[in-house]
Amino acid sequence: MPARKRPTADDAVTARRVLLDTLSRDGDVFELASELAAVHPRNDTFPGEVFLGVAADALDTCGASRADPLRLERLREQFLPECAFRGRDSKKFQYAVLAAAAVHGGTEPDLLDEVSWWQTDDFWQYALFAAVACIRAAASRAGVPVPQACQDLQRLQRMHPRIRSRENTRRVHRDAASPPLRAQVAISPIRHFFRDGEIAAVGRAELSNSGVFAALVACGQQP
Repeated sequence: MPARKRPTADDAVTARRVLLDTLSRDGDVFELASELAAVHPRNDTFPGEVFLGVAADALDTCGASRADPLRLERLREQFLPECAFRGRDSKKFQYAVLAAAAVHGGTEPDLLDEVSWWQTDDFWQYALFAAVACIRAAASRAGVPVPQACQDLQRLQRMHPRIRSRENTRRVHRDAASPPLRAQVAISPIRHFFRDGEIAAVGRAELSNSGVFAALVACGQQP
């Protein structure tokens, strides 16, 4: 199926369903990415926004909060072992995880400002990898199998995100009735260090409604 230039609400539902259906049967992550490439328009962040929403929902279902945070230390090693990111790729994955945490905290990451520095058309893939890792981590934290966690996510009332156009990109709101606070999550070039389960970020950051700070606090981390 050829990629469409303008993603639709049905495409968002399809992307979420394919992700959760594949994970529920322990499907291959790379085959999943190949299948989902069909709904990714060239030079667009979609369906990355959908995957950030799924990851945020997973954080909701496992009860992650400032009082009881989900630790991000060794997230990739423990819950996405099939992917071995190096250098810049590792930073892309870390950004996607922080962006998901920002969505969970009620902010809307400024994806365009960030991915324009990447000069690649692969944000949606790293958002997918972040969603897979967050879903697996949430299932582990909740003490349930991944298939059950996926079924719980499928039953959420918020599983049909709304798509709107802005500056030639697609933004997906998880809750149309309560649009999130827009945040600048522009953290490239930026270095992240995992230290005793906390994240320290050093480098350039846009601090207007800082999405970096919101992302860390949403997961209970201290910047």
